[in-house]
Formats: sequence, structure tokens, C-alpha cells
Amino acid sequence: MTSPFPEFDEPAWSATFHSYDQYRDDIYYELRLAGECQSHVTQVDVAQVGEDATATELAGYLRDELARVASGLGSRPDPPPQASASTAVRAELGRVGTTAVASPGASLNT
Repeated sequence: MTSPFPEFDEPAWSATFHSYDQYRDDIYYELRLAGECQSHVTQVDVAQVGEDATATELAGYLRDELARVASGLGSRPDPPPQASASTAVRAELGRVGTTAVASPGASLNT
């Protein structure tokens, strides 16, 4: 079965249809930057286009939105490494000056 939504193969990025949420009127695309192995699932709100948009208008809107997201992905720095939960708990306990043991899911706010 073919998708009713277009796929894009641009020089800097490509996007393939992932899924459609009819309730929220959102289309999800799998976006991949050129030369990268990792892909990103991207949400596009198509309610902005309007119900009477032609297929050509919808494709143009999708291309513009996906290009905007792709340009942001290419320019963002690598995310900082995340501390483990135990490191975060130890840091919080050290901050409040207590040796209390927190159970999983317990709040550390005192």
C-alpha cells in the first residue's frame, strides 16, 4: 500500500512518511540528514494548511516545514551527556546535606 503523503529526497535531507494522526491532524515523517545514519521522527501540524488545500499546496507546505526542521537539526550542538539517576540523587542529597535514602519515585524536595 502506498502512502497518500509525499516523500522527499533533498540534497541536505530526506523524509519518508511515518504515520498520520487523524484525530490531531498531524503527519509524522522520518527525517534523515544527508550523511547521517540516525533518523528523527518529526511531527508536522497540517491543520495550518487548511482543509481545502490542493495536493501541491500540501506538498509545498510539508517540504517547507521539513526543511525548517532539518536546518535546525543540522545546526544544533550535540546534547550534553545525561547524568545517571543515582548521580542526580547523590548530587541532590549532597545539596540538602542529608543522608536520607530516597525510594524510587520519591520526591527529593525538602
